[in-house]
Amino acid sequence: MPSVRIEIIKGHNKEYKETMLEAIHEALENSLSISNGDRFQRLYELEFNTKINYILRRWLYSL
Repeated sequence: MPSVRIEIIKGHNKEYKETMLEAIHEALENSLSISNGDRFQRLYELEFNTKINYILRRWLYSL
């Protein structure tokens, strides 16, 4: 059972989160050949603050 941890900035609606989680699971099904019922996802909604902004900018510039 693959375990997935997803971190997003707080404020997205329920439909957005459900769509994102479904897309991630579908990608796992296709790439790792897991079954549809084999799903373990954790969604963390983080407050937007300067520390997160700094980390995101460092990550984006490293690509």
